[in-house]
Amino acid sequence: MEYEKWERFYLEILNFFEYSQEEDERSAKILSNMFKEKDNDGTEVFNEIKASISEREVFIFGASPTLKKDLRRLFKRYNVKPPWAQPEKKPEEKPEEKPAEEEAKEEEAPAEEEAKEEEAPAEEEKPEEEPEPLEPKFPQDLGMPGTWIAADAATETLMEMGLLPHIIVTDLDGGVEKQLEAAAAGTIIVVHAHGDNIKAIEDYVPKFEGKIMGTTQGSPFGLTNVQNFGGFTDGDRAVFIADEFSASKINLVAFNFREPARKGEDRDEEVDEAEEMKAKKLSWASVLIAMLENKNITYLDER
Repeated sequence: MEYEKWERFYLEILNFFEYSQEEDERSAKILSNMFKEKDNDGTEVFNEIKASISEREVFIFGASPTLKKDLRRLFKRYNVKPPWAQPEKKPEEKPEEKPAEEEAKEEEAPAEEEAKEEEAPAEEEKPEEEPEPLEPKFPQDLGMPGTWIAADAATETLMEMGLLPHIIVTDLDGGVEKQLEAAAAGTIIVVHAHGDNIKAIEDYVPKFEGKIMGTTQGSPFGLTNVQNFGGFTDGDRAVFIADEFSASKINLVAFNFREPARKGEDRDEEVDEAEEMKAKKLSWASVLIAMLENKNITYLDER
């Protein structure tokens, strides 16, 4: 999206949330300079993202609490065996029938042996073994179609279920350790710079291995390696990226704009305020996606 078209929405967002445009721009410059130190002009990653999205079907995953259920439904829809499927258990073999003479001998076992067994301490029950963690694989290696994009915290759930997204769109505020693992395994990272995540950028960006590109919600002018595709939250920004590169179809999975995920039963004022803020951001995300007027966008959920 051209910045001139996006700017009107950006200024409204700044006013609504009382954000600082100067801090957004400062954050973008810090990210840009970090890329320059790595000789990353963004061109190679930009072209790879374009190639992986252009005229292709795209799946974008949000961090809604329904994500695991939606993933199960997605694999069922395409009739593909999911990575978390347990191997079929072999039927238990029936013990061979013993001849009548052997059974009689066993019944005549000395009473002393029975007494010893009664006196012997009962064996402690062994705890059930934890299932081994799944080694994440790219969807095409499992037989699933399309390019998969994870919005920030959705990465953690995908990887726990054995799935490696092709692209992660993140502002580094949810499950960054898993994002670092994904990057090392070949996932493209699109890091977003804004006024509230400067410390996270300085802490985490140097740790990422592999392909990484930067985005900003402010003016991109003068920044050769940081782009502005439009979008505000990680989820809707991923949609803007897919729209920018002309995806043939954009499937949104586990996108819930009605309310943010609950963080537990123990409530306090700080948590409530954070969830209220998240709800406002999700409301904006819904508006921005609708603003694209892209008829190729489909919500793959129960709505």
